[in-house]
Amino acid sequence: MKRTLVVTAAAAALATFVAPIADAAPNRDAVTEHVRAWEKAYNDVDTNKIGDLTCDKYRDREMANNESRIPTWDDFVKPSDLYAKFPKLSQGTLDQLLDAAKRKDAAAFRQASVQVVRENAHLTVTNIDKINVIEAKNATATVTTSSVWGNDAPKTTTSDWYLTYERDAWHYCNPVLTVR
Repeated sequence: MKRTLVVTAAAAALATFVAPIADAAPNRDAVTEHVRAWEKAYNDVDTNKIGDLTCDKYRDREMANNESRIPTWDDFVKPSDLYAKFPKLSQGTLDQLLDAAKRKDAAAFRQASVQVVRENAHLTVTNIDKINVIEAKNATATVTTSSVWGNDAPKTTTSDWYLTYERDAWHYCNPVLTVR
């Protein structure tokens, strides 16, 4: 009987020490999942999703940064300018842009403009390293990306990402992206 009590007590005590270690792994995995979700939202040119994935403090800034990648009416003075700025512009997307501009259809123009970015820009997260979850509310990760614009050679950067846990999920929360 005493032996059973001692073993039960020891198992309970051990469980309290092991529980934080077991909880740390899902947090690290959740940080990785967040970075992958941000990569997808960036490539989809999904401004609302970028906002959802960003901490409250910097949401408006990150949404504005994403919006700034989307061409406006001013970017489309003449078709030859389009190919200079957006070398992978497809004929179908050009036709959509010109049709939307001719009809002065802002919604159709925006949709075609988003497609211009999708055709010309791509970001790939190539490595997520040094994930450090701090007190379950903050995390850091070193993220290496490869980005391509149009016909340019890929550009690889490594940066430190800061994340915060709010609204029941991890959120990108960099004051300024630090690139090394």
